[in-house]
Amino acid sequence: MTFEKIIISKKYNTLEDINEVRMLSTFLQRLGKTVLIDLNATNTQILDTLKKYFLSHQTWDSNSVFEADWVIALGGDGSMLGASRNHGFNGAPITGINLGRVGFLTEINKQDMFEKIQDILDGNFKVEQRHALKVSVFKMDSPFSTVQEDVFHKHLVQENVKQHDCFAINEVVFGRSQKLINCSMFIDNEMVANQYVDGLIVATPTGSTAYSLNAGGSILQPQLPANIIVPICPQNPGNKPMVIDSNSVIHLFHHSRYVDDLDDGSLPWSYDGIMQKPLQSNEYIEIKMAERKISFLHSKQFSYFSNLNKKIFKNH
Repeated sequence: MTFEKIIISKKYNTLEDINEVRMLSTFLQRLGKTVLIDLNATNTQILDTLKKYFLSHQTWDSNSVFEADWVIALGGDGSMLGASRNHGFNGAPITGINLGRVGFLTEINKQDMFEKIQDILDGNFKVEQRHALKVSVFKMDSPFSTVQEDVFHKHLVQENVKQHDCFAINEVVFGRSQKLINCSMFIDNEMVANQYVDGLIVATPTGSTAYSLNAGGSILQPQLPANIIVPICPQNPGNKPMVIDSNSVIHLFHHSRYVDDLDDGSLPWSYDGIMQKPLQSNEYIEIKMAERKISFLHSKQFSYFSNLNKKIFKNH
């Protein structure tokens, strides 16, 4: 595996964020590499400035078609997740340069950036595959009002309209702040639980060290073919996190029991921290493993458990 075409991905919050990208792109170009700058800017003013700074570079946006050999994400774990969603499903492996605080997914520290990248370009690396979640929103003819299995199957065989798909690297989260929700959860077409919780998390092994962990979920090894479902503050103390097969399909329906002047009965939800249009009572969610996996590219010396020890358990 060689790396001739490289995308540099970063979320630009201020103009100061340009410096690291300029240094890295200059370093790679001097090595004869073709560099594309991912213009993932947060506002028009920064975007215009970026284009001026990078006139001599090729640039990438959501309309670009470019087969990269490698993607380097600068920032924190959020930048790594964004780069994974934008580029990972096209087959290019992704490496993270940590400019944030913890940066569990971003392996390389800023001060070691050039040394580690040169080492990787010299062939000293390893590639690790991670699975993601495909999340689909479906619209039904009428609200879901029962948890009986025969009614569930009736809903599924109807010609329900798919609203949209999205892909989560870390997790999907359902819930509303300080308000109990009532969800019917089915796994592989079987009724599992009628959840009375403040929220619900469905996380991949990659996401098991993020929000899921803070909510009481277990850590899953990255290569484990599993996902974890974590209830947030369940009404029933016996409602504990559950690890399921990654090939299982989850369907989640919600009941709009709590409706008042300040609440239309919809269910807020997000994936990888990105808020989505609230789920209505006549909509349901399907969660399953995405067909394509993403690849994280590490230096040869990288150890998952050493990283876990240092950044999660804090045993320095």
